[in-house]
Amino acid sequence: MNAFTALTDNQGRFTIEKIPTGRHLIGRVIRAQFSHARAVEIQPGKSTRLIMAGSGRTVAGRVLASDESADWEGWNHPAFLRASVPPLEQPEFKDPAQQRAWQRAYWSSAAGQARQIANVPYVLTLESNGRFHADDVPPGDYDLEIHYHQAPASSDGPENCRGILKRRITVPEAPPGQPYAPFEIGTIALSLKATGE
Repeated sequence: MNAFTALTDNQGRFTIEKIPTGRHLIGRVIRAQFSHARAVEIQPGKSTRLIMAGSGRTVAGRVLASDESADWEGWNHPAFLRASVPPLEQPEFKDPAQQRAWQRAYWSSAAGQARQIANVPYVLTLESNGRFHADDVPPGDYDLEIHYHQAPASSDGPENCRGILKRRITVPEAPPGQPYAPFEIGTIALSLKATGE
């Protein structure tokens, strides 16, 4: 899979050159994770102009950890919203070649591409006090997931996952006349394992 990246300037503008023609996913990189995916069609010999700002809402809340010393900014804590989609129903084939052909056809279809986009999360930005938010989230059903990872004791040691919060949420349509009104989830408690458990 090809990946093309560009930094924005102080006005949010960016340019990516020499992208192969065809359909691609474009999004943002937030906390080193791909976020806010959408499809874009690149035509041969033409420049494609787009605006990445969406018409979604800011989803915000606070995660309250059982350990008062929890540091939400000192390490990488995966935190995201992901669209809730039903499990993929795949037909069963006795011939592996037929199975691969079905998969190629499905993931190239409109339904498959929509599922690929839905699988890309809306990454949450976390603050030191546990406040979190994601901008430009369209209305719909989402799985909220926040992990608390503790840094390894040594440079070559594994991270320690002390707790995972999972919650199903629904982002409603914005109130009439307030298309960008934030949606506040409120405070959600996360119980952490003691260090060393």
